[in-house]
Amino acid sequence: CDGGTGGIGGSILHPTNQYMTQFTEILGLNRSSSDPSDGPFGIFDGFEWVYRQTGSWLWDTITLLLRYGFEPLKLDWLVEDMLTHFKSIYDIQDNGRAFLTTRDLLIAMGGVDFLNLPQITLADHLLSKGFSPQFINELVTGATRVNYGQNATIGGFAGLVSLAGSQGNLWSVVGGNNQVCYGLLKRAGAKVNYNSR
Repeated sequence: CDGGTGGIGGSILHPTNQYMTQFTEILGLNRSSSDPSDGPFGIFDGFEWVYRQTGSWLWDTITLLLRYGFEPLKLDWLVEDMLTHFKSIYDIQDNGRAFLTTRDLLIAMGGVDFLNLPQITLADHLLSKGFSPQFINELVTGATRVNYGQNATIGGFAGLVSLAGSQGNLWSVVGGNNQVCYGLLKRAGAKVNYNSR
């Protein structure tokens, strides 16, 4: 370690994260793109490359369709649906609602289906929605490993949030997302004791 600072999690932010968006604006912090689609994409199954982008949109689309059908599109719709429910937390909080239990919060955000997501694995949730084991093992597990360091046996709720981290328009704060915390503490006039035990 060179004595510098490093982040451990929360390194990319989704555009629907209203709090971090507002905080960076209030603090005058700059954002940089962390778009996962900025470079070529490939899937390695541990033995061979089962899919690799070539740079040709037409060829890449055809080979992806041949391997997975419309499952990538279907997954995007599923993640978007989860995000729609997830974003309802902002209206709920703006209306002054609070909850005594996580269960009540999850029901308010997305009903019983949303409540059940933390109770099952992401793989089981996707299988129940008609996704193939091949798609889950190759594409979904790759995304959850990159974003959360876990495979598709991660909980359904956390897994879908992880998959949102594979979408476009992701961003981070130039110089590190930790600047938001430091900036908010300074703005609040909080006294922070560093290097103490």
